[in-house]
Amino acid sequence: MTSQKVPAERLGPLLGTGRTAEVYDWDDGHVLKLFHTTMPFASVAAEARSAQIVTAAGLPVPAAVDPLVEVDGRFGIIFARLDGPTMLALLANEPQWLEELAGQFGALHAQMHRHTCRELPSQREALARAIDYAPALPDHLRERALHRLDRLPGGAAICHGDFHPDNIVMTAQGPVIIDWMTATSGNPAADVARTMLLFRTADAPESNPVRAATLEQARHHFYATYRRAYAEQVHLTAAETDAWLPVVAAARLAEQIAGEEDRLLSIVETL
Repeated sequence: MTSQKVPAERLGPLLGTGRTAEVYDWDDGHVLKLFHTTMPFASVAAEARSAQIVTAAGLPVPAAVDPLVEVDGRFGIIFARLDGPTMLALLANEPQWLEELAGQFGALHAQMHRHTCRELPSQREALARAIDYAPALPDHLRERALHRLDRLPGGAAICHGDFHPDNIVMTAQGPVIIDWMTATSGNPAADVARTMLLFRTADAPESNPVRAATLEQARHHFYATYRRAYAEQVHLTAAETDAWLPVVAAARLAEQIAGEEDRLLSIVETL
């Protein structure tokens, strides 16, 4: 992929900010996901390529537009505009919709895993790189995690790698899955284990204390409903997902999320 330099004046209003990128208004039908300077061109190009692959597979995702954009040394992807709140925001504002939202969440994940694609990066290799890099992971636990990873079964399903309600946008046309930077080809059990891990250890990105309390109260109910909805379409045993949990916890440590280290290490120590 190539990139096209544009002046900073070309950017529209800032629409949102995340850990890896900011989202700007671009034109009537598109937004620009502009990555922070710490994100190399190869990583941005990989996300754009993954977005094109999963779009071609027929999954509900925002279409990426060529070429990539460069603004003051930062690289970005132009995506089709999505209008609507994230599933997480909708849940915080309308907790009475929990059952329906969790059901949609499970159905979306199952829909994704029914597709196979070997064009995406290898899930096993991505997890191994993250485990190798994780600075907080003691060497003996790193060795155990890599040994477990080698013994777990592979696969060729489309896996998101960071599937959670804040990566689902609720549009008038239905829910759309965003943020495909960590997409891989692999075992659905690992992808479900990653979602399980996030529900267990991650804090909701919510600054409003009332809505944060609502989300915390809904966390376990939402997860249980999601798993039931997923199981209606894809059969995974608890043993299959539990086997992956310490491995994805070890890989999560590479992300160095403030406040999560002790929780993650306690899971890795079960190896």
